[in-house]
Amino acid sequence: MAAFMRVIDEQVRQDLRRQRIFRDRQNPLDAYDDLEIIQRYRLDRQSIISIIDLLHNICIDKHLPVSDNPEELPEDENDVVYQGPVNDGKSTRDQLIRQRFS
Repeated sequence: MAAFMRVIDEQVRQDLRRQRIFRDRQNPLDAYDDLEIIQRYRLDRQSIISIIDLLHNICIDKHLPVSDNPEELPEDENDVVYQGPVNDGKSTRDQLIRQRFS
């Protein structure tokens, strides 16, 4: 009976463990050519990089954390901020802005 309870207890612990999430670390600016970047983000590659640098400097000046993961590049968040031309990234964008600047 004790062995059975240990097996059940171990199964419950395994079920309660947090699921690991594997994210794609591909930089969207490297994944698309210039035309696709303009169609997707409505900005050219250099403008996007300039905006990222500007926001990065603002975060540093205000002593805000640039990223939760120090290995994560700020450019990776662009794909979350603008997901398409029909406002489907609006709530994600608003949440990200609130998180970074409040």
